[in-house]
Amino acid sequence: MSVTAVARQVSLSAYYVLIILAILSPLPFGSARDWAWPFLTAVTAACAVFWFAAHTVRNRAISHPPLSRLYLASALYLLAIGWAYLQTVTWLPTGWQHPLWQMQAGTTGGTVSIDPDLTTAGVLRFLGYFLIFVLTAASTANSQRARQTLLILAVVGGLYALYGLLIFAGGNHSVAWIEKWAYPNDLTATFINRNSFATYAGLSLLLSLSGLFDILRQQTWGRGGWQRRIEQGLTVCLQAKPLMLLVLSVAITVALLLSNSRAGIAATFAALLVMLFFSLRQARLPQWLRWGCVILFIALASGLIANSTSQVGLRVLQTNLDTEERLPVYHLTLQAIADAPYTGYGLGTFDPAFAMYRDHTVTGYFDRAHSDYLELMMDLGIPAALSLWTAIAVLFAYIMQGVRERQRLKQF
Repeated sequence: MSVTAVARQVSLSAYYVLIILAILSPLPFGSARDWAWPFLTAVTAACAVFWFAAHTVRNRAISHPPLSRLYLASALYLLAIGWAYLQTVTWLPTGWQHPLWQMQAGTTGGTVSIDPDLTTAGVLRFLGYFLIFVLTAASTANSQRARQTLLILAVVGGLYALYGLLIFAGGNHSVAWIEKWAYPNDLTATFINRNSFATYAGLSLLLSLSGLFDILRQQTWGRGGWQRRIEQGLTVCLQAKPLMLLVLSVAITVALLLSNSRAGIAATFAALLVMLFFSLRQARLPQWLRWGCVILFIALASGLIANSTSQVGLRVLQTNLDTEERLPVYHLTLQAIADAPYTGYGLGTFDPAFAMYRDHTVTGYFDRAHSDYLELMMDLGIPAALSLWTAIAVLFAYIMQGVRERQRLKQF
């Protein structure tokens, strides 16, 4: 076997390992435990090394089109993570180091981070996110591979949602293989936190509906009256693959609503609205099918509003932030940001850093700010947080450019 053939097999194997990780990562409580994410990060790093080494052998690494468009966003992202690493070193100017180190007797060198171990763990996690993103973008540049990946992730997300529905119907007493101790009235499947599951379910719903749209786009729609159009639409939807995606979409939607996550439900419906907008504006679908999508979305949104007397509706429509203590937490977090606006307190150190600012206005336990924007500014400092957000904005600009210009496989 030639070197090129071996390199191709290596890169393909790295892609399959990445897919397996995506399938299994929700299982150990969403990989949110300290014993889960280091393994996933290490395997992802190994996949990235083998994939890029294989493509270097095949002389395709530098000229790979998707990667060339990620340079600016990658640089901005790594700049922020680079600063997070510098928060753990002891050779930065004393004025940059947190005063807490100077108060400890016998300390020979302080750091910007008030807990370098937590910050190091945060750096590794964020590098893992970066490698997963870049490796996925690079290995799914082929349209057929992209469709395959989308379908796999949609099916997996639907299966986790179905598992969550079964557990919920049985009394909602367990999460994965242990007894459930948090959110007893909310569906979380294999996740501990309902917001985390709602985020995963929302992304899975977008993938499944996107796959369904892709199948509908490829159909040849004939002309005729409403009866003929409905018959043709039903014929298409009753085929194995679109029917499966439709059933999974319904299951994911029900599981999402039963999670009772305000932010997760709102973000998902907002994303669906954006997807629907671009589909109606540019998709090559019959007019009647476009209006059918509009009616379906309105029905789903109306169902959520009609459910306002339930726990979901009450949480979405009648939330009192003061009773949940989040406003005082936001206020104290802003105060902490003002005290260290440029250096921050160390990536991943919100819990110990916030402990120095909490007062009588906060009685509950908060290890998170419940606002990623405020938490990142507090952890990294405002400049590094802005660099991270700018990287995301650049990616969004690339996506919008693709929406305007892309004609091949035009869907949204």
